[in-house]
Amino acid sequence: MNIGLYFGTFNPVHNGHTNIAKYIISNTKIDKILFVLTPQNPIKSKCFVEASIRLRMLNLALEGLDGIYVSDIELNMKGPNYTYKTISRLKDIYKEDKLILIIGEDNLASFTKWKNYEYILSEFQIYVYPRNGANKKYIIKSKNIVHLDSCLYDISSTQIREKISNKIIPKNLLAPKVFEFIENNNIY
Repeated sequence: MNIGLYFGTFNPVHNGHTNIAKYIISNTKIDKILFVLTPQNPIKSKCFVEASIRLRMLNLALEGLDGIYVSDIELNMKGPNYTYKTISRLKDIYKEDKLILIIGEDNLASFTKWKNYEYILSEFQIYVYPRNGANKKYIIKSKNIVHLDSCLYDISSTQIREKISNKIIPKNLLAPKVFEFIENNNIY
């Protein structure tokens, strides 16, 4: 089985994330996608929403989506959470399967800053989806990098948090259950 690994803080998970996953399941050789919740990205600034709350939102967003699941593996690992450590652990768990990393173009542009990125690049295929404003002049080229011809979803978790803090309701950018959860629990 080909398993796609979609890492992120998902703060919050939005329709862009889920639409990309649905596109990949329908249009590539990936059979199953794991949304791997990262408690804290070592490169980005601190995440102020508890991982348990983001996990709840992920479960709500992915409920009923065929072939798309949540992984909380990083919540049980000692930090910092580097992708190479998690993907190595997942490789031990899914010995018979092929693991494929799913990242946005913005992450590819900064990929050489990832801890042990050479290992990831040599051992795993990487599917890259388009991101608005991403630097198209990539430092790295590899036969393991596959650029997807998916739709461009001009949505970011940062934009959603800003909208909510400015009392703008981003209802159309979130799964209804996620929106309701954020609203009912006064998140962001």
